[in-house]
Amino acid sequence: MKRLVLFLVLLGRAVVPGSAFGASGAYDFVADFGRADSANPPGPWSYLHTVNTWSTDPADLVPFPTQFPVDGLGNAWTTAGPEGEIRFPLIFANSTTGTLHPANDGLAVLGWAAPFTGTAQVAGVAGDSDTRCGNGVSWSLNRERQVLAGGRIENGGLSQPVLAPDLAVAAGETLYLVVDPIGEFSCDSTVLDLKIALTNDDADNDGVADATDTCPSVSNPGQENRDGTADTQGDACDTDADNDGIGDLGDNCRDVPNPDQANTGVAPDDLGDACDDDADNDAVVDSRDNCPNVANISQADLDADRVGDACDGDRDGDGVADAQDNAPDTPNADQQDLDGDGIGDVIDPKVLPASASQCKKDGWMRFHDGSSRFKNQGDCVSFVATGAKNLPAGR
Repeated sequence: MKRLVLFLVLLGRAVVPGSAFGASGAYDFVADFGRADSANPPGPWSYLHTVNTWSTDPADLVPFPTQFPVDGLGNAWTTAGPEGEIRFPLIFANSTTGTLHPANDGLAVLGWAAPFTGTAQVAGVAGDSDTRCGNGVSWSLNRERQVLAGGRIENGGLSQPVLAPDLAVAAGETLYLVVDPIGEFSCDSTVLDLKIALTNDDADNDGVADATDTCPSVSNPGQENRDGTADTQGDACDTDADNDGIGDLGDNCRDVPNPDQANTGVAPDDLGDACDDDADNDAVVDSRDNCPNVANISQADLDADRVGDACDGDRDGDGVADAQDNAPDTPNADQQDLDGDGIGDVIDPKVLPASASQCKKDGWMRFHDGSSRFKNQGDCVSFVATGAKNLPAGR
C-alpha cells in the first residue's frame, strides 16, 4: 500500500507585506514552485522526505538539500545523484501541475509554514498520474496527530478532494496532509494541486487568536488577567486591572481591589492599605510590626504585650491608661502620690508630706527628698509646720 503524505507545518514565520508572499494570505503549491532557487524553497513552502521510515512525526522529516536537474522534468527537489538521473523520493511542478513521488524506503513530503495565527481554507486535489503499474496511494490530512481527512486512491482511480475548510491554526501548530509507499512504489507519481488561503485572526500577532485573546489589539502572549473572572480583559489592555472601579492611573493598589482607596499609613507613600505591607514605612513589615500604623523602628514593648509602646495606650501594663497614669512607664496600679504633685511615688524623686496627719502612724517613714528620710515622726511634723524648711536630715 502507498500513502501520499502532505505536511503543512505551521512554524509561525513572518510574512513581509508587499513581498511575493505578502499579506494577502493566498498560497499555491504549483504557482509558487517556480519561485524557488536551487537551494531555497519559495516563501512558506518546504520540500521534505523520510529515510527508512513511514513515520509522520515531524522529527523524522528531512529537508531535501537542494534542487537537481532531472531529465524530462527540469529542476526537482530530490536527493543527490548523477545529473539527469531520476531518484526517489522527489517533488516537482510544472506550470500547471505538481507531483510527489515517494521512494521504496521513505515518504515524499510537501510542507507549508503558516506565517500567522488565523483561519485556513485548505483546498486541493490529489490523484494517480501513472496508471501503468502500482497499487495506488493513500493520504491523510492531519493536525499534529489528529486526522482531519484522508482516503485511498486506487491505481487509475478517481482523484480525490483534499479539503479542510475553516481550519483554525495557530503559529507553531502543525498540520499534515499525508502520503507514503507501502511495499511497491512503482508508478507512484501522485499529482497534487493545492491552494491555501489564510485569514489573519490574530491582529496583534501575539500567537493568540482574536476570538480568545484577552487583548486582541495589544500583544499579550501570556494572557495575564489578574482580576480573573471579574472581566475578560487582559492586564495589558485593562485600564482597571483589579476591577475595583478605580482606574489604574489613580488606583493606589492597582493589583488588589480596594474601592475605598484607604491609606491610613502615617508615612508619606502612595500605596493603599490593601497592598501596603509596611503601612507606617518604618522598615518593619506589618505582619511583624507591633505598631503597624505607627512608625517605631525600635519595636520597643515595655510590658511585653506585643503592642509596641508607640501605639500602646497603657505601655507599662498596670491597667491605668497612659493619659491618666502618673507613672506611665512604671507599673503602679495604686497610683500613689503622697505629695499630690501629679508624679507617682514610684518614680517621684521627692516624696514629702503635705500635712502633719500624713506623718502619723509611721507615715513619716514613707517620705524622702531623694537622698534623706525623716528620723522620726517629730521631724516630719516639723517639716510641715515650718513650711518645708526643716528638710529630712537623714537616717
